[in-house]
Order: sequence, then structure tokens, then C-alpha cells
Amino acid sequence: MSERRDARNERERQQQELNDAGWELVERGSGKTIWRNPRSGHLYPQYVAITMVRDEPSPEISDDGPGDRAGR
Repeated sequence: MSERRDARNERERQQQELNDAGWELVERGSGKTIWRNPRSGHLYPQYVAITMVRDEPSPEISDDGPGDRAGR
């Protein structure tokens, strides 16, 4: 039970950090939480978005290439 609570608390901390960085929560469901990058409009699952906020993105998750701009 404690591990589930810790995981939930970590997800909530990440969500607050993404909100503070200007990211927009787009969708929650199907086991994924999707966020919109405020600079590019690209959509990312939460685990990628938080990595981009906390660290310089690696080439594999760079925001420079084509991606889902959700109608932009």
C-alpha cells in the first residue's frame, strides 16, 4: 500500500512541477497522462515531459523534430 501511495505522491509532484513550468494537462486516461509543451505545442506522456522539464532533453526526446502538434 505504501508503495502505491509513494508512486501517487510522486506523480502529483511531477504534475505540479509541469504546471509550474507552464505545461498544459491535455488528457488523463488509458494509463497515460498527456501534456502539451508550452513552447512547441507538441504532446508528450508525463514521464517524457517531466524529463524535459528537469533535464536537458536527450536527442531521443528532443522537441526540435516533427511531432503531434494537436491541430496546430
